[in-house]
Parts: sequence; structure tokens; C-alpha cells
Amino acid sequence: MIYGLDYLCGAKYPDVILAEHPQGWAAGFFSKLDGIGDALPISQKLIDTGRCPRIRLHLLWKDDHTFGAAEFEQIRREARRVNPFVQRNKGKCEIRISGACEHKLKRADAERLRAIVRAEIPGCLYVNTPWIKGGGETISGINEAHGADATALRGQYDFSFDGNNAVDSDVAAITKRLAGCDTFYIWNSQCNGRKTTQDKTPRPERKAWPTSRYIDSWIALSRLPTGKTSLPAKWIYKSHADQHEVPPEPRAGKPVWICPVKASEIVIRCRNGQVVDRAKYYGPFTGGGWRYYSTAGFGYLTAEKAIRIQGDALCQVVIGGKVVGVIHPAFRAGSFR
Repeated sequence: MIYGLDYLCGAKYPDVILAEHPQGWAAGFFSKLDGIGDALPISQKLIDTGRCPRIRLHLLWKDDHTFGAAEFEQIRREARRVNPFVQRNKGKCEIRISGACEHKLKRADAERLRAIVRAEIPGCLYVNTPWIKGGGETISGINEAHGADATALRGQYDFSFDGNNAVDSDVAAITKRLAGCDTFYIWNSQCNGRKTTQDKTPRPERKAWPTSRYIDSWIALSRLPTGKTSLPAKWIYKSHADQHEVPPEPRAGKPVWICPVKASEIVIRCRNGQVVDRAKYYGPFTGGGWRYYSTAGFGYLTAEKAIRIQGDALCQVVIGGKVVGVIHPAFRAGSFR
């Protein structure tokens, strides 16, 4: 398994991708999407860096997941356009092609779509990407599963968080469950220019693109916690507070706590007692409990500081002078409500 970043709408933020894409990671894109643009230029630049061993291109996406004869013809034309890019980069990068992202096609139609794409891209390494919840079916060869509740597929498969924010998911448990996948793609709503997964802003108007800090914090999710973490019942540690504004408000993407205990602050410290973060009381949470916001910054930076101090990232959680739990600051913990 290798990790990947599923940029998808990355045609909109090529400079950040080139600055931050990590060595040895895959990258995923929509090859060309209305309101977003053409991803082939950034894909080529990324290949030319030598840092990206695998790229997966979805040739078409539709919000309603419905693909028929008209869409098959559109996919055929896009495959024809993409073919020179694929042929030009043979031997430089493994390029996987998905005809339709999250389709609802039954097996026979999914196989027909694969044949259409392969006819336009000779030697194409094809990935079938069904919307399994919507009735889409897997086929022989490589398939791709999406969403935090995905289960392992038979045979060769890729996985993407696409549809669920990775930072709000139990990444360690999902990684264990899907350890047999070829590519484990990290995705968050900012990859598609959306502040949250509930953001309904039309594609041409989206502006909530990833910052370098966001991408670095997603890369940190590959460095899984070692050792046991724990929090009391009904406690929530979100390593990334939701984004509500563009550009991101000061608290966006930084740790927030929601817990049933009211105090002036929550202290996060190393085992030797050295404090690495303080989350200050902010006020009540509409869903119940009290909110506290980090003062140190992004959770992955706090984790890196803890590693420099004690050799690992596991930190004690202290409230009212009492140790109540242990967290890895880069990862969400506690309740996943």
C-alpha cells in the first residue's frame, strides 16, 4: 500500500500541490471538470518533479452519479484527449484511469465503459469506481472504494476518503481495515474547494482551497499513533476545527475540544510534564457540552513538538489538575458523533 492525496479539484491550486506534495505519494484528480478546469498541466508538472509514482484520473464526475449513453460518449472523448498524456508518461509514472467517478452502473455496463476507455487509451491501467451505496458494482481488475465506512474489496483495489473528511474519521481503524488496498487516498472537503462536506457552493464559485498547513496536516495522518489513546465518555477532540470562512478564520483547521466538563482550560502535556498546548474555554456547544480552542496551532505541529521532547507524540490530557486521557494531537479522538 502507498498513500496518496486525492486532490480531485487540484487544477484550481497547482502551486500549493507542487510546493507540498510528499515524496512517494500518489495523487488523484478529475482530469477535466466544468467549473474547475484541466488537471493535466498540474499532473504533468507533478510527474516531472519525480515525487509522484502514481496518478489516478477520473474522466467524468456527475453530482447525481447517473451515467448513460450520452455520458459514455463524453467519457470516450475525454479518454481520447487524455491518451497523449498517458502515452507520453509511460515509464515515468503509473497512470490509472477511472472512467466515471462513483457511478451506479451494473457490472455489464461498467465493463462496457472500461472497454470504451481502453479503446481510446491503449494499455490503459483501468480503475472501476462504483458508488456501491447507490448500486454501482465492482468488476474484475482494479476497483476503487470511497468513504470512511468502506469495506475491503475482493482482489486489487484503491481507497479514497472522498465523501468523508479524513480528519474527522478514525484513520487508524480505517487503515487497519483497508490495509490490503493498493492506494490509500487522503481526502478532505478543501480538496474540492468546500469549507465542509455540507458546503453546497457551486463549483465555479468555490474558494476554500487547501493551504500548505492543511496539506501538511493531512500528510501527518500517515504517521499513525503508536501506543494506546483514550478519552472519557462524551469527550470529543477534533484535531481540525471546521472552516466557516474564506480565507480560513484563525481557528479553522486547529484543534477544538467539546466535553461535558467546564473549566478555564484543557492542558496538553508530555509525560515529563512539559506543556505543548493549552486549549482555552470558549463557551457552550449547541450540541451539548463546552468548547475549548487550542492556542498552539495545528495539531500535527503539537505532535511534532511532543516527538522532539519525548520521542513519540502521545500526550496527556489534563483538566482541573487531573490527567483524564491520552491523545495523539494530529488525530481526532474520543467520540465520533
